[in-house]
Order: sequence, then structure tokens, then C-alpha cells
Amino acid sequence: ALLVDDEGRIAFVGPLEEARKRAEGAEEVDLGGAAVLPGLIDPHSHFTGALQYLLYADLSACTSFAEITETLKAFAAENNIGPDGVIMGNGYDQNNLVEQRHPDKSVLNAVSEDTPVLITHVSNHMGVANDCLLKLAGITPTTPDPEGGRYGRMDGTGDLDGYAEEPAAMNPFYAVTTPRLGLDFAAMVPAMQRIYLEHGVTTCQDGATAPDMAGVLVSLAKAGLLKMDIVAYPMWGTDVMATLAANPEYDSQDYHGHFRFGGLKMFLDGSPQGLTAWMTEPYVEGPDGERDWVAYGTMTDEDAAAFAKIAIDSNHQLLCHCNGDAAADQLLRVYEAARDASDNP
Repeated sequence: ALLVDDEGRIAFVGPLEEARKRAEGAEEVDLGGAAVLPGLIDPHSHFTGALQYLLYADLSACTSFAEITETLKAFAAENNIGPDGVIMGNGYDQNNLVEQRHPDKSVLNAVSEDTPVLITHVSNHMGVANDCLLKLAGITPTTPDPEGGRYGRMDGTGDLDGYAEEPAAMNPFYAVTTPRLGLDFAAMVPAMQRIYLEHGVTTCQDGATAPDMAGVLVSLAKAGLLKMDIVAYPMWGTDVMATLAANPEYDSQDYHGHFRFGGLKMFLDGSPQGLTAWMTEPYVEGPDGERDWVAYGTMTDEDAAAFAKIAIDSNHQLLCHCNGDAAADQLLRVYEAARDASDNP
């Protein structure tokens, strides 16, 4: 038997009769032979980022471009999405499609020509937009590839094919789609918490917390609406120290209302499934058939070292997304430089 006290803590594990003696008259729950496991601690996810998936079509079971188109059409019809809205899908994997490549905008133009459509890869490091969204986002054939990202182009023409790689290239799409989703994060949190809890996760990570999402999580903690522990890491590219300074009670090793900030987060490369993890040795074949493709980093050494120094100087844990070995080498290199430059012992 397992005895739990009024605070929800395990007080005793041992023979049933001994548990009954220690807590006479306590409620008893017979699990009928089922197992009891400790709550699972999630080491890497994006709690606030995952909230929006509640409003996306699930493309994870699609095995062809045609299935992606039909799934998105059915989703749009079921949810009455018109030109003022946005049709979103998530979870496709080109490795599981019969075409063995990323979809292009023609697949999404077949869903709608007057409503923006955006689908994101299972890794969330790349996506595809239809012509309508490309136009609304202001992405044209003359738009240069951003540092740390890339736009797909049609062979021989230079015209965009709708593909975008890494956040630097995808963010202009999100600037259009996010306001159209009408997200009510406070209302969506209970449903997302239930998904985590039903899978046994009692502590989860928000691994790239934007300032507005930090405010949402703090407000939910203050209102007593969080049912599991959430540890958040403000993300490079925003004023991370301002986010922490605005919520000093939660910049702590202790949870308050099931929430705290754990440190800072940066990312140095992309996804191995999408061939954007930064490697020292070439992939067998690059996205366009290249034999020398090693992908690329998303931050310069200077920017990464400066951010690492902020974490060291302020006594904060630093988390870093680095999938490829070249990115891992960069992390070691810049962290050593930041440590040597810091006056914090």
C-alpha cells in the first residue's frame, strides 16, 4: 500500500495493514492490480507553443500530398474557416510521405486560394505556406534568405515554392497567422494540462518562453489555475532579463503556484529530420541533392557568447538547442569564452 498525506506527499510505502494503522479511517483506493508510477518530469517541450496545436489539423498520419490536402480541406470545413481566418496543420514528415519530399505551395493552394494556409513539420523547424499567405506575409521572389533560415525556390525560375526553413524564415508567416487564430491561452491551458497529466507528466518545461507567454503563465500561477509544475526559460531574441525582472517572485529555485523560471534558452541549429541540424561531416544528400550539405548555425559565435555570458553573470542555468555536432562544438566554444569573460566566479 501507498499512503498519501493531506498535502499530496507520499508518507509511507509498505504493508496494507501498517498503512491502515498509520491512517485509520483514510480513504482507500483499490487499483485492481494497476501500477503506480512517480510523476514524470518532462526535460524538453514547449508548453505555451503546444497550446496552438489544439487549433491545428493533425497531419501526422498523412502519407501523401493528397492526404494532406484532403485533411486540411476537411478541417477547414468542419471549423468553418473562411478568408478572414487561417487554416493551420502540424505534424507532417516528408520521410513518411510517398513523395519523399516536403510539400510545396501547390498542395496548399489546392486547399484554398483566398485563405492563408500554413503547415508545419513534425520538428516545428520548417513549414510550407500557400500563395495567399506568402502575399500577406510580404515574401516575394526577391526576398533574400534570412540569416539562419532559407526559403525554398522552384528549379530554374527562382520563384518561391512556399517552403520555409527555421524560425528566421517562418516568423513572417506567424506574424500573419497568429492574430487570426484568436488564441485565448488562459482558456486553452486546462486542456493542454490535461494532455500532459493524462500521460503522467507532473512537471513540464516551456523551453522558449516569449515575454507575453511569461505574463500568461504568471497570471495563471497567481490565480491558482496551474495543476502541474511548469518551468519556463525565456528565449534569446527577447529582453530576457527584463522578463525575469518583471516577475522576480518566480525567478527562483522554488515553484510558486506551480510556476518558476529555470534559466535562459538559446538555439544554435535546426532539425535532423529536416536536414538543418548543423554537422561537421556532410549529410548523405542535402535537401536539393547536395553532396556537401552540412546545414548551418542560427547564431554567430559573438551573439551566442554574449547571451551565454548574460546567463553566467546572472547565475542562471543556460539551455541550448543543438542537434548537430557542429552546433554542439559551437556551444562548448562560446560557453568557454563566456565563462572566461565573466567576472562571476
